[in-house]
Amino acid sequence: MKSEEITGRFGAAKRRYARLVRGAVLLLALLVALCTFCACLRPMSVERCGYVVAIGIDAGSEREFEITLELQRESVSEAQTDGGSLILSCEARDVFEV
Repeated sequence: MKSEEITGRFGAAKRRYARLVRGAVLLLALLVALCTFCACLRPMSVERCGYVVAIGIDAGSEREFEITLELQRESVSEAQTDGGSLILSCEARDVFEV
């Protein structure tokens, strides 16, 4: 075999590998940029969130189950000592319907 044939074969493989690596790096950079920019679309303050303290599943009167949640709300300002809790309840055919 001639040295040009060997170099040509390996040169083509190196170019394909370099193109593959370049494409993978570009795709990874796009995914990282997409993930970092998506978090800023609808920011929400932690004070506006509630924490589920209790979940109750009982037999419902109109449907199969009655599901009750107790949410603990954080206080919005330091003047308030307690944010209070909120009890939500609904009836559903199964627990996945809620």
